[in-house]
Amino acid sequence: MTNVLFAQQVDDFLPEYQKHLFEMLNDLAEIINAHNLIWWIDGGTLLGLVRSGGFIPWDDDMDISLPRNDYIKLMAILKENRQFNEKYSLLHDTSTPKTQRVTKLYSEKYTLFEDAGDRKCLIHKAFVDIFAYDVTNGHPFTRYCKNKMIRNAGRLKGQPKKADLLTLLLRQKDRMVLTLATIAYKLINLMTKQNIIYLTICKYKAMHNIADVLPVKPMQWDDLEVMVPNNYTQYCINLFGNNYMNLPPKEKRISHALLILRNIK
Repeated sequence: MTNVLFAQQVDDFLPEYQKHLFEMLNDLAEIINAHNLIWWIDGGTLLGLVRSGGFIPWDDDMDISLPRNDYIKLMAILKENRQFNEKYSLLHDTSTPKTQRVTKLYSEKYTLFEDAGDRKCLIHKAFVDIFAYDVTNGHPFTRYCKNKMIRNAGRLKGQPKKADLLTLLLRQKDRMVLTLATIAYKLINLMTKQNIIYLTICKYKAMHNIADVLPVKPMQWDDLEVMVPNNYTQYCINLFGNNYMNLPPKEKRISHALLILRNIK
C-alpha cells in the first residue's frame, strides 16, 4: 500500500518528530548497553541536554559516538539483530567498520526535506548519526597516515578485477601506499602515548584529550540514562567555543528541515 504523506509546518511538528528521534536513541542505547559498549551523546544532542535539559528546540537529528573498537562491535551486532532491522535501516558501508567514520540509523516513519544550499534540497528519513572516534598521539604525521589509509582503502574497495594496464598500475600504487601508511601508523602508535581521541569527516574535525572523554558518565534525560563525556564542559568548549551556554541570535535558531512528512502505511 502506498504511503500517505502528511506535511506539517516544521516549527509546529518538531516536538512530535523529536519524540520519535528520542525513541530511536532509546532503542539504540538499549542494545549498546546490553553489550557493555562505550558510547556518548555528541554534537548538538549533547549541547541540547547540557544547555536546555533536552533537545535544542530547532534540532532535527541526533548524534552519538563510540570509540572505534566499540563502533566495530556495534555494527556487527546491529547487522545481526533481526528485530532491530525490521524497524530501522543503516546507511553507509557497515561492511568496513575499521575505516568507516559515520553510519546513519534511519527510520521510515518520517521524511525530511532539508536545505542543502545553492537552491538544492536534500531528502532523507529521520536519522541518528553514529560516529566512530579514533585514538592517536596527536602528531600530524599520525593523522596523515590514518587519512591515507582511509582514502586508499576506499579507492580499492569494490573495484572490478579486469581493467586496463594503467588502471591496474594505479591500483598497485594505492595498495603500496595503503600498506606503507598502515605500517607507519602502527609503528608510531606503538612508540608513543595515545592521549587524543578524534573524528574527521570531510572538513569537520573534532579532537579531544582522552581524559576529557573517558570514562564516560551517565546523565539523565527524561526517563532515559544517556552517557556523556567525562568532562563535558571542556568537550562542549572544544566543539562550540567558550560561550556554548549562550543561545544563538534568533535568526539562527532555525531547523535544517524545510518540510517534515509523516509516513503512514
